[in-house]
Amino acid sequence: MKESFLHYLWKFKLFIPGTLKTTDGKEVEIINSGTHNTNAGPDFFNAKVKIGDTTWAGNVEIHIKSSDFFLHKHQHDKSYDNLILHVVFENDVPAINNYFTLQVKESFDRKLLQNYNSLQNSTKKLACSGTVANVPNVIFKSWLDGMFFERMESKAFAIEEKLSQNTNNLDEVFYFQLAANFGFKINQEPFELLARKLPFSILAKHRNNLFQLESLLLGVAGFLGDEFEESYPRELQNEFRFLQKKFSLSTMDVFNWKFLRMRPGNFPTLRIAQFAALINKSGNVFSSFLNATSANEIEKVLDVEPSSYWNNHYRLDVPSENKKKRLGKKSKENIIINSVIPFLFIGGKNQGKDELLNRANKLVNELKPEENNITKLFSSAGKKPENAAESQAMINLYKNFCSAKRCENCAAGNYVLKNL
Repeated sequence: MKESFLHYLWKFKLFIPGTLKTTDGKEVEIINSGTHNTNAGPDFFNAKVKIGDTTWAGNVEIHIKSSDFFLHKHQHDKSYDNLILHVVFENDVPAINNYFTLQVKESFDRKLLQNYNSLQNSTKKLACSGTVANVPNVIFKSWLDGMFFERMESKAFAIEEKLSQNTNNLDEVFYFQLAANFGFKINQEPFELLARKLPFSILAKHRNNLFQLESLLLGVAGFLGDEFEESYPRELQNEFRFLQKKFSLSTMDVFNWKFLRMRPGNFPTLRIAQFAALINKSGNVFSSFLNATSANEIEKVLDVEPSSYWNNHYRLDVPSENKKKRLGKKSKENIIINSVIPFLFIGGKNQGKDELLNRANKLVNELKPEENNITKLFSSAGKKPENAAESQAMINLYKNFCSAKRCENCAAGNYVLKNL
């Protein structure tokens, strides 16, 4: 028995009608179970409960045993002064002064506990993988809608933190976000560090010169410190020495960048060259994306090609097969999902512009769902995402509910618990 199961019973009022009585024999009716509190203090705030002939409003605390109240030293905590009811599975000590005690070990369907334990004891990555396919789509998709909005809120909060640290300069923060996105998880941190070491205002002065953009970005990244055999890297190196002195630029250590066990198309040197090509092509990067009205339009902005040197290179001074190195479709979609849409969302939210929120929603529903370990789990369980909004929602659902087995707090898990 876990306390979280009792929270679940109380929150959704899943007790057998007519069985709830306090330890001194008064009938209990749950009018409103209150607000579930996951921080310090009573488990439920502002509950409304009828006990006998009197209706009470206040907080509710839940424990497996009534003695846990003293074990946790709640009797010395003033945050429990407004407690109206102590709900316990087993009342093993006399009732606490001033509080009614409700013992519930005979007041719920044992099948619920059996189903709960089945999910909690599952060794599968997705505990409900054998049953979630039976959850009606109207329930599952409605829950995904909330999960998507919550994920966007989380991304927006992270962006707002960066804005507060950068005098609310939206262009600069979008530049940081976009740069980090070009790291595609493995090199995300060094890419953002590169952006912070090389202000966008400097790149903007050279936005029409792809050679200088590559020189600045590769130089600050630390890739132009070697001795090169090929002429193009030497030319980049010489140009960077001049620009470095002009703008007093510091460089990164090369060890920050990861190449090991990566496909050549994801090598940071090539991604930096593609990033330079994007700045060269789009000029004011933020407005290019902000004003786009469709995913196809944004993909055209992202359809960039670095200088011809990269046609037969993935790394400086290391020739490879001849091949144009454009961003792939999945990479473009990744950037739209993780950079463009959150900024449209926060712009619409903070500025009260429904147009931007609608555009963000339109974009994410136009894009195909992401393919990753999490979406594959749901797909194999019979809940395949239909678009990027649903795949983003599934990422949030898995990370915040499934991985912690918080099935009782999930709409799909709640359905499974009642119908397993």
